[in-house]
Amino acid sequence: MNKILNTLLILLIILPLSVVSQITLIPDYSFEQQLINLGYDTTLDGQVTTQSIDTITRLDITNTNISDLSGIEDFTNLSKLWCDLNCITTLDLSNNSNLVRVSCTYNQLTILKLPNNLTTLYCYGNDLTQLDLTNCYFIENLYCGFNKLTTLDLSNNQGLRLLSCPYNKLNSLDISGNPFLFVLSCVNNELTELNLKNGNNNNFGVGYSCGLGLYISDNPYLTCVMVDDPNWSTNNWLLDSNQIDTQHYFNYNCNSVTLIEENITTKSLIQIVDISGRRTNPTNNVPLFYIYSDGTIEKKIIIK
Repeated sequence: MNKILNTLLILLIILPLSVVSQITLIPDYSFEQQLINLGYDTTLDGQVTTQSIDTITRLDITNTNISDLSGIEDFTNLSKLWCDLNCITTLDLSNNSNLVRVSCTYNQLTILKLPNNLTTLYCYGNDLTQLDLTNCYFIENLYCGFNKLTTLDLSNNQGLRLLSCPYNKLNSLDISGNPFLFVLSCVNNELTELNLKNGNNNNFGVGYSCGLGLYISDNPYLTCVMVDDPNWSTNNWLLDSNQIDTQHYFNYNCNSVTLIEENITTKSLIQIVDISGRRTNPTNNVPLFYIYSDGTIEKKIIIK
């Protein structure tokens, strides 16, 4: 009888503890092995006690052959995550509200869901065709190059300071709502439209030690670029052919061939381009576009 009572007493003590202890499932063995290596788990059994991970603020699991980060949603205090050089295809961080810095480069990502408070994101070298930054109001640094992005909406990211999106498939890019941007690289895309008219073009490169701060070359379908001041941009940005394509020219508005500015009495010729946007010299019997310092463009044909 006493033996039975002792057994019942032990069960009464153990059962509440088992109910209270919450478990987080970790289906990826490589992920759990790293948690064991870091001292957050002890047994490779596909799960970990939630209380052992919900206080972690920094997690580096780079190059550890992980393909699934399920369970990361219970790392509720995580502020910085490095999971580069793995085999992850889907990464959902939308519930990690304390995350401010994420680096998930060189995975196989096709889906990436982001938290609201993110300030820095490195996601280059993946297979992303879209990137939803709608709720990332605080993001300042975005490195999303070497993906398959066709669009990139930055209208809700007014605090963005650095944007690196080279080697994608972007057709258009509009940074008119990003006045604090001082570095932009969108080289090697498929741009036909580029709007840089953000009211602060002279901020590009300020405090940037690596060059001009603006890199838009290797976009062969792009000719006209919308800017704050075409004359200023021409004088300051066309000096380096490695950063600007030779066919690029600047205007207030690229939606109209001829623009007339009021209250301008003098203007000077900036450059002459052909119908492909390439710089050229006056040529007889060929339609050419004459671009002036006041932003106007005139189509002329010298007939002889």
